[in-house]
Amino acid sequence: MCGTRGICDECGIECDSVTVDEGIGPYEYWGSCGVHHNYVDRSPCCHAEVVEGGNTLVRISDHTARRDHKRGGIKKGDRYRLVVTRCWRRHGPHWISTRKIKSNTAAPLFGKFKFLKGAQSESQVG
Repeated sequence: MCGTRGICDECGIECDSVTVDEGIGPYEYWGSCGVHHNYVDRSPCCHAEVVEGGNTLVRISDHTARRDHKRGGIKKGDRYRLVVTRCWRRHGPHWISTRKIKSNTAAPLFGKFKFLKGAQSESQVG
C-alpha cells in the first residue's frame, strides 16, 4: 500500500502516502535485545493517515490584511491569497478547508488590474 493516492486525514490536501517507521526502535527485554519496526503509510505533510477521497477548489481570492493574523505570519498590510477547497472522503464526512498563503506581490493576481486615474488602456491608445 506504499504510495497510495488520497487526501491527508488531518489537513485535506491531496498527497501520495510515504512509508514511515513508527516502531519503538532498539529495546532490551529480560536480556534479549532487538529492534522493533512498525511500518505504516502516512501523509508527508502532517504524518496523518491517507484516506481515499479528494478535494475540489471552491474559490481563490486575494486580500490585504486589515489586522495581524494569529497563524501564518500575516501582519497588517500584507497581501495574502485565500484558498477555499471542499474536501471529501469516499466513506466519510465532507468539510470545507481554508488556507491563507502569504503573497510576495503587491499587485492583484489573476489579471484583475486597476487603472490609475489618467492612465489609458490598450484599446484607447491609438
